Amino acid sequence: MDVINAFIAHHHNDEKWIEPFKNKAGKHCFIRDSSIVETEPNNANNPDYIKAKYLRPSIDWAGHVFVFVSKDTKVSNPECGIEWEVDYAFKNGKTISVIYLPGATEADLTPNLEEYADNYIRWDNDKGIIDAINGNVVSDAAAGGIRTTAGGSGMVC
Repeated sequence: MDVINAFIAHHHNDEKWIEPFKNKAGKHCFIRDSSIVETEPNNANNPDYIKAKYLRPSIDWAGHVFVFVSKDTKVSNPECGIEWEVDYAFKNGKTISVIYLPGATEADLTPNLEEYADNYIRWDNDKGIIDAINGNVVSDAAAGGIRTTAGGSGMVC
């Protein structure tokens, strides 16, 4: 079974989806996860320290960055939250895959996700998750069907 080193960017309200996501993918590969979670608090509050001590090393270690998108995504901390994580991952050559959580819409995407994401995958598309892990482009629309707007590296026709 393949082992995938992943960083899962998410708003803290969406942390509950990490284990179910790993279980979905775990049918086909083993995901080692370097995500920052509240169940392992670091009590840091300086964005530069958080980026240097926690985020950069975690993203650097990961081969794939998954980004959970929900209604809360756009309210992530602008200094060291999802927008920063996606920008850093892109600048460091990481594959970036959006995972639309149930109830998410295209309007919940941040500007960096619109520009840099390689894949856009609905939560219920287990095959799409595995396809993205295997290097294939997946272009799901949040509401179903195929995404018709262009994204980052995962351009669609």
